[in-house]
Amino acid sequence: MAGPRLRGSVWILQDRVPQDVVERHRGTRITVTLGGESQAVTLGVQVKFSLRTSDRRVAMERHREASAQLGEAYAVLRQTDASGPVRLTDRQCSAIAGVYFDQIKARHAEDPGDPDQWDAGNAAARDLGETHEGRERMHGEEATAILVSRGLALIDTDSRERLLSSMHRAFMDAAQRIQKAAEGDFSGMVGGDRRYPKAPCRAAQATGDVEGRSGSVDRGSPVTREGRTLDLHLPTELRRLH
Repeated sequence: MAGPRLRGSVWILQDRVPQDVVERHRGTRITVTLGGESQAVTLGVQVKFSLRTSDRRVAMERHREASAQLGEAYAVLRQTDASGPVRLTDRQCSAIAGVYFDQIKARHAEDPGDPDQWDAGNAAARDLGETHEGRERMHGEEATAILVSRGLALIDTDSRERLLSSMHRAFMDAAQRIQKAAEGDFSGMVGGDRRYPKAPCRAAQATGDVEGRSGSVDRGSPVTREGRTLDLHLPTELRRLH
């Protein structure tokens, strides 16, 4: 894979996607995390995205990290091609939601932000979470990222719907705790939550802990925000509500 390229004052990653991955997964979105921020990448003949820096040294480091993440994602997609989409149990959906719950809390553990923003955001999230499309918009990228990181890139349509519902409940729980922390009560930010079991991974699938492979594959619907002005000072989770 070639090194980073300079476009204007910002470094980018631009590279060809392996042909076998393109043939079966063109249009699939994966999530790459750079500098603590995630961004969705759509697979085509090439992948091209900003490394979010004008510093060459930082760009080299992020390019290595992103290349490794892409390589892992390609490996997961190839394995899924061989085994087919996975059906998740309700317990496994809850476990993945627990990973999401911990991630959200960790992002705001030190600086929860403005309680008024969280109050308004939580109200909007409840409304948006009433539909599958809303849940996909809010949590789809994170769902795909967690699945890929655990070797479960493609799950059947029913599993994705149940997973997004579990993740939405986890989001609302975490967001309410963060709001309380923003008001000065950090008690809900301490430790994990025993409601969530251990998350599944590819090794568990190999031993039969992930059972069944059926149904159509759901890669998640694309999220478009044309015409929207996003407040970059808002927490990432709340920007998706605008």
